[in-house]
Amino acid sequence: STATANSFGAPSLATWYFLVANHDANGNTISISVNNGTVDSVAATGGVLDGGAAFAIGARAVPANYWSGRIDAVGVFKPMLTAKERTYLFNGGNGREYPYV
Repeated sequence: STATANSFGAPSLATWYFLVANHDANGNTISISVNNGTVDSVAATGGVLDGGAAFAIGARAVPANYWSGRIDAVGVFKPMLTAKERTYLFNGGNGREYPYV
């Protein structure tokens, strides 16, 4: 399954975006939102990994298929972030790191 941020629209070049992707094992969905906007979800009854490829951010399992941009401040959270936590991290477009203290 692929979750596509259809609600966001077309991204612009030379622009930072705040992305949140989720896997809800209980609800069997995966979802994505951009800049704390509408969450787009799809059914994902097969889980989030189909195959033996390693988890990667900024690359696909296919050789030489890499993201040609910058990635900053990646976080992996369990359980899923709440709407309040996503709003805190987005910070009106000024982004913050998750407070690990």
